[in-house]
Amino acid sequence: MVRNYQRKTERAEVPQELYNTAMQEVDSGKTIRQAAKDHGLCRVSLHRRLKKREQGEAPCMGYSKHAQVFSQHREQELARYVTWSAELRYGLTPVEVRELAYQCGEKFAIRMPPFMEREPASWRRLVFWF
Repeated sequence: MVRNYQRKTERAEVPQELYNTAMQEVDSGKTIRQAAKDHGLCRVSLHRRLKKREQGEAPCMGYSKHAQVFSQHREQELARYVTWSAELRYGLTPVEVRELAYQCGEKFAIRMPPFMEREPASWRRLVFWF
C-alpha cells in the first residue's frame, strides 16, 4: 500500500445537502444549468440525480460495485459458511464454491449477470465473480 496516498479526484466529496438544495431550486423553476452553477456542482451530476429521483431510485454517492450479485449480508453469510466448512475439514474447491454461490443465487431468486443466464455452465470458467 502506498504510504502517502494523495487523492487524485474530488469525486463523492460534495455533500448530499448541496444537491438537495439545488434540486429544490430546479423544482421551483430554475434551470439545471443555473442551479448547478449557483451551487458549484456539475450539471450532468445534478441532471443524473434528478432523473434518478423521478424514477424513484436512491441517489448513489462515490464508487460502487458495478457487478455485485449478492448483497453485502448474503455475501458475508456465504463466506462464513465456506470458512465454517473449511474448519470442519470439508474444504470446498473454487469450482464448488462457485456452484454453491450459483445455487444460492437461484434459491434466493437473485438476478444473475447476463452471461450466466445465457449459458449457465460459463460461470465455471471464472476465477472470482462475487
